[in-house]
Amino acid sequence: MNKIKLFVSIFVAGFVAIAVVTVNIQANKIKVLKSEIERIKNNNLQLMTDNRSQTNLILRQNEITGLLKYQVDSLAKSLKVKPKFIDRIVYQTITEKDTVVKNVFVSQFANHEWLIADTGKCFVWKGIVTLSDTVLSVKRNEFDYQNKITFVAYKKRPNRFLFFNYGKRINFVDINPGCGDVWTETFEFIK
Repeated sequence: MNKIKLFVSIFVAGFVAIAVVTVNIQANKIKVLKSEIERIKNNNLQLMTDNRSQTNLILRQNEITGLLKYQVDSLAKSLKVKPKFIDRIVYQTITEKDTVVKNVFVSQFANHEWLIADTGKCFVWKGIVTLSDTVLSVKRNEFDYQNKITFVAYKKRPNRFLFFNYGKRINFVDINPGCGDVWTETFEFIK
C-alpha cells in the first residue's frame, strides 16, 4: 500500500511539475506574440499617421522588400558588411517652405537690366533681370544656402518613476536645424 501511495504521489508531483513547465512555456510564447502584435500595430500607426515629423518602424529581416531592401543591400555593399549586420537606418529630411509674400530688392543698373536680390534666414539669392522687346529673362548668378544643423547624441534611461530614471540606457539623437522642419524616418531591424 505504501508503494502505491508513493507511486501516486510521485505521479501527481510529476504531473504538476510538467503542468507548471507547460504553463510557463505557453506564457512566454503568449508574451512574445503580444509584443509582435504590438510591434505590427505600432508600424501600422506610424505609416498611416499624416503630418508626423518622425516615423519609427521596427522590421524583421524577412519583412524588408522593394526599395528599402535595395537601399539596405547597397548600403551594406558600400560599407562592406553583410545586410544582416545593419541594425538601423535613419533618413532625415529638412524642408523649408516660405509662402509669405515680401518685397524683393531691385535696382536698375543699365537700360532694361535690373539687379534682383532676395535674402532669408539661411539663404541669399541674386540675379539679373533683362527685358528685351517682349521677353523677360532672369539669370541667377548667386545662390548661397547655409543651414546650420546641430546633432546631439546622448544616452538616456527610457522609464521614469518620480524623480528616478530606470531601465537600460538607450541612444537618442536630437536634430536642431537653423532653418526648416526636420522629418526623421527610422528603420530598425530585428532578428
